[in-house]
Amino acid sequence: MPVPTFLKAQSCGISNGYDRRDLITPGGYIALNDMIFTLATFQDNPAVTDKKNIQRGCYRVMTTICEPCRLRTMQEEMKMRITEEMKAHELSQPLWSDIGAWKHLGVPALEGHRDGHTLDSSYELPEHFADRHQLRNMSDLIGPNGRVMLIKSNREKMAGFTTVEIDELTRKALKRNNGPADRVDPGFQPQHNATSDVPSISRKGGGARRK
Repeated sequence: MPVPTFLKAQSCGISNGYDRRDLITPGGYIALNDMIFTLATFQDNPAVTDKKNIQRGCYRVMTTICEPCRLRTMQEEMKMRITEEMKAHELSQPLWSDIGAWKHLGVPALEGHRDGHTLDSSYELPEHFADRHQLRNMSDLIGPNGRVMLIKSNREKMAGFTTVEIDELTRKALKRNNGPADRVDPGFQPQHNATSDVPSISRKGGGARRK
């Protein structure tokens, strides 16, 4: 992953793709604490055994923070794992199907905007969406409880936007440094433990804070 040159970054041989599903094991607060500790304390040029732990920590960031911002199914899954303090375990196949199809799922919404159907909740999606994703209309896709909460922009699919609107969206995206703007509050409850030194989830800031 590209980083500014002034950081003089060194490659740790860690992938940002989902190459090792056996290491993709998000869970409750114990898994969160392990994720934070691992990524906060690893050294440059890690040994082979450490790389496995670092890769697991990176995967937990991706599945605990990134994917729930994009997919409601992942948001609900991670809310359940954290609030019920579940042990870390692998994702189910339906969740993998959603993760793999995220970019594809956003295309009808972009095309719907172009054709004036974005706000038409009853607008029917292509038939294969019902067969493959159990999504039948625009409300199922991007409605109040829709499957997709964040859509990857695609200039070829954004013919309904003016050049000025696209440039403004691009400008805002480039300025963003805390993840998706106007992100839905994932609803994680703070950890009420005054004696704990483990970072808890803040509903206001969307990040971690110490109690």
